[in-house]
Amino acid sequence: DQAVIINPVLLFRESNPLRSVSLRPTSSKVVLSREDGLEDSLTLNPATTGENITLAVGSNAKSITIVDMTRPFNAISIRHELQGVHRGSIYTSDWSRDGKILASGSNDKTIRVIRNIPMTGQAADRQDISCTSLKGHTGTIRCLKFCPFFGSSAASVLASGGAGDCRMRLWDVQTENCTALAAHQDHIHGISWVNNEVVLSGCDKGVLLAHDIRAASVAWSTNLSHNGICHLGNICDNLLLTGHTNGEVNIFDMRTRRRLSSHILHSGDVRSVAMWTQTAVPGSTVDVDAAHLFGLTTSFDGQGSVWSFDKQRLLSGNSNSEGSVVKVARLVGHTDKILSSVYSPHTHDIITSGADGNVLSWSASNIASTV
Repeated sequence: DQAVIINPVLLFRESNPLRSVSLRPTSSKVVLSREDGLEDSLTLNPATTGENITLAVGSNAKSITIVDMTRPFNAISIRHELQGVHRGSIYTSDWSRDGKILASGSNDKTIRVIRNIPMTGQAADRQDISCTSLKGHTGTIRCLKFCPFFGSSAASVLASGGAGDCRMRLWDVQTENCTALAAHQDHIHGISWVNNEVVLSGCDKGVLLAHDIRAASVAWSTNLSHNGICHLGNICDNLLLTGHTNGEVNIFDMRTRRRLSSHILHSGDVRSVAMWTQTAVPGSTVDVDAAHLFGLTTSFDGQGSVWSFDKQRLLSGNSNSEGSVVKVARLVGHTDKILSSVYSPHTHDIITSGADGNVLSWSASNIASTV
């Protein structure tokens, strides 16, 4: 193992497992139009302006903590501690594209929509922050995702899924209207938006569904793996990285709708994944022909890793040849399961949260030089 070991900075700690960490986006985005008519979703992932990062951390203690950081993390502050947001553990959270709304999901079967979170000046009193509930799920809400794309009402569109009836639901958080989408045969653990009309969901049976939200129907489906899907990453260069039970990671080609490669990269469930090109930052040109893509995987085995994927080998069918997937960095610091992670394409930071109650930050800015 020639991977570089990256040591973390401790951002936040509490005594309870922290199941969810989400990165607040900014309203300024670079949208790159592709020849196939899709927008490059990588430029629409959570990012920050300047050198500041704002996180929402969801806890088993039913609370959400808003953490502010000024890089290089010489100023870390707790902006808000929102107690009793849910009646159960918080499993998932996400910010709207404009960064004005935070949604969270819990095993209390509700989604909480939080507005008016001040992001400048002194922290406001709790009563200044509004919180409403969206009800419709019949089991634990394990994943939710705002639409990250531009459109007439896309900023307020939220997709959610989980246990119970295992049905995907689409919400307009402004009107609180709900559209029931297709149901899986097992718990839903992953959601990823393709564009503002199609959203993906993955379940414990390894099935991937593409939902056409205009017709509220299934556009297509595929049996991605016999191992359950734990997480769906962002779509980068029309490739989707997926995390599974038993340490499996797959790379799926969205254009051909086929699995390009499958790898056992961990000894436990892979609960978070992300993919990026190192040049993909706002204000720069995304090199879609770059030789390597980078992938983040974090797992129940307590390990986090950054991988280099050789894109040419993936697309040519030589994905299992030596050098096609190389571990370039190890994230060492958690003492228990890593439950959630996010990657900032603007600052090249990786943020993780775990069952050890820690939120850690890792700098991935120099990873490209190791390939």
